[in-house]
Amino acid sequence: KGYYDDCINDFEKLRNTYPFSKYAVEAELKIADALFAKKDYAEAADNYRTFAKLHPKHEQVDYATYHIGLSLFLEAPKSIDRDQASTEKALEELRTFVTLFPESKYADDAAKRIGQGRDRLAEKELYVGRYYVKHRHFKGSISRLQNVLSRYPDSVSAQEAQFLLGKAHYRMKHRDEARAALDAYLEKYPTGDWAHAARALLGKLGVSVPVKAPAVPAAPEKTSTTPS
Repeated sequence: KGYYDDCINDFEKLRNTYPFSKYAVEAELKIADALFAKKDYAEAADNYRTFAKLHPKHEQVDYATYHIGLSLFLEAPKSIDRDQASTEKALEELRTFVTLFPESKYADDAAKRIGQGRDRLAEKELYVGRYYVKHRHFKGSISRLQNVLSRYPDSVSAQEAQFLLGKAHYRMKHRDEARAALDAYLEKYPTGDWAHAARALLGKLGVSVPVKAPAVPAAPEKTSTTPS
């Protein structure tokens, strides 16, 4: 970090000595880069944001705008038992970047980060919903689990959320809602991790659900070997 601090000091001197030169503009971006490199992500984001605001026509404004979101994304806690408000803020910045610069060479990586952030937010909602189910706070669990399914239906958390939603409704004696949720689980995940448990709960509701056999691939067609 001492190396980057020295770099920041040198670039600040350059900027202050030649405030109206092109080198001052480059120094502003280099200061942000040094802060990013030393993992001072919050301050880096502020400096990238200032650069983008002051120099909207600069050839590297897409780079600066992308790094606002990336800095916030890397600063956000990865552990799902932590508050994820900073992840939501990072995704907001990354979506803004993709909207403003869809052809940027950084757009693909921004989209990947957005996907990772959505998975993290889905895992957070599932974490809370799962906790509520475990501790029999079924009413509180339902809204969390529904959030996973409505906001992040393609996330890796959706499968467990779908089953737990049915289980929560079952425990609350919401027969119709439980059946609908469990039926939906088996329709989408017939051989999923909770398929057996879902069928068991449906059985307790008086619903018989046949086990779907895995699809057997069709045999390849035989080609004729008769000589011409």
